[in-house]
Amino acid sequence: MRIALLLLTTLVSFAAGAQRASPEDVAREHFAALQAKGMRAVVEYLHPDALTEFKTMVMPIFEEEEKAGQRGLRGVTFDETITIEEIRSLAPDVFMNGFMNLVLARTEDVSLSFDQIEIVGVVPEGEQRHVLARITIGANELSITQFEVLSFVPFENTWRMKLTGELQGLASALRQQLGQ
Repeated sequence: MRIALLLLTTLVSFAAGAQRASPEDVAREHFAALQAKGMRAVVEYLHPDALTEFKTMVMPIFEEEEKAGQRGLRGVTFDETITIEEIRSLAPDVFMNGFMNLVLARTEDVSLSFDQIEIVGVVPEGEQRHVLARITIGANELSITQFEVLSFVPFENTWRMKLTGELQGLASALRQQLGQ
């Protein structure tokens, strides 16, 4: 009985001490990962529901390309030998990484750097937390300071991002560019 009580006390103490990182901390980690790893780092900070939502938004573009007998987008995003069935079966995180290949292909001449990141504040909304950050981004010779809002939801013992407006906009722009 004493051993069980000791074990229970230890577990409760451990659980109380295991606090999850704040949304602000995760936002800082996200920007640091972008700096170090590039656009593919986005995937590890997105909530699984956001990854699924993104795949659902973009998958019809591949479906239309398949109906038209084309493979251009597929070739840039994954490779031309991948079948539509294989694309459909990709896990949402793998799908998103493939999409990042497209983004990287279109921006390969641009060298991005996050020169300064300042977390300005957090706005709670239900279980969500919206982190407002002032970031200075360098792109080749250009430097731009802007505000970025990242929306986070709890996930396991940390926070993960919802889809950003930029990613939603990329999907919409791609659909328009391909005439859908």
